[in-house]
Amino acid sequence: MLSHAHAVESVNRVNGLIDFLRRWDDKGELKYKELRFSVADGGNINLQGNSGCNESFLLTRWHPSFANSLEAGVRELVVRLVTAWDCVTYSSCEGHRSSAQVPARVRHVRLVSRSKAEHVRLGSMLKRLVDATNADIGDPGVRLAWKASVIVAEEGLEAPGLDLIFEPQSDDERVYWKYLDTSYQRCLLQLSKESSQ
Repeated sequence: MLSHAHAVESVNRVNGLIDFLRRWDDKGELKYKELRFSVADGGNINLQGNSGCNESFLLTRWHPSFANSLEAGVRELVVRLVTAWDCVTYSSCEGHRSSAQVPARVRHVRLVSRSKAEHVRLGSMLKRLVDATNADIGDPGVRLAWKASVIVAEEGLEAPGLDLIFEPQSDDERVYWKYLDTSYQRCLLQLSKESSQ
């Protein structure tokens, strides 16, 4: 069973967030060597290279391994959000089927706002993207959604976040996987239109 409630939390914990934000636009990150990632059978890219791990790499946009650290099913969306919208992403997941040991996970991208003004700007852009993606699609198995979140960093500091989520519309997990790619492609198309305006 796949449900939104256990798929994406509204409070996210990130170690090293302050340093990460400081380095995000530093092209000096290009000097680092590429990293090799262990990829689980289900496509999971994380610190342990298995489907049960929820901890992942926190790489900046200029790190040579940034794109390769993103799971294939969400890579294009993350890269386009970063380049077209000049936003900071700190977590993403392509979505993974459930197993006997691990519940299913929905596809999502998490953003962190660098200022109140950016939070408002990105929230407005996400709303337009979601509305356009979901327009005139009838009763789908997946709908795009966005919500504000809170990121708790080291020493109890908090930062405003935004989550873009491909939400299931049925408790039947098979329906989600059947329609996920269609919703994802609609999102990419609308993102292209939004970015060209």
